[in-house]
Amino acid sequence: MTRILIVEDHRDIAELLRYNLETDSLDVTVACDGGPALAELRANAFDLLVLDLMLPEMSGLEVCKAVRCDPLLRDLPILILTARGEESIRNLAFSLGANDYLLKPFHPGELRLRVRNLLCRQEIPQPAEVAEWPGAR
Repeated sequence: MTRILIVEDHRDIAELLRYNLETDSLDVTVACDGGPALAELRANAFDLLVLDLMLPEMSGLEVCKAVRCDPLLRDLPILILTARGEESIRNLAFSLGANDYLLKPFHPGELRLRVRNLLCRQEIPQPAEVAEWPGAR
């Protein structure tokens, strides 16, 4: 089963995220801050990180940077989900390694599509599969 870690300090938003992602048969774990999120990521295998930027102790940007610096986590897709819409913050998040960026308030359908897209990008075809793609020869 596909596992997602949500890092969100607002309980109602975390539960909304959990509900919408579990609708797609995803296994969802929630952490309320950056430190516990990094511990969870290092202790368990996840397929995607949904990360708020404004957290109480360790910011989402710090978490993003720590994930990209960790050899075991560096390839984990990261979807930033935040109310911070400034261009400078978006650019910083992408420069630190975020794969996607979605602003709050968000539409649950768009969130689910973005999650699906990020998860699909992680499915790397085997060489035999690539040879079968049209135009691959």
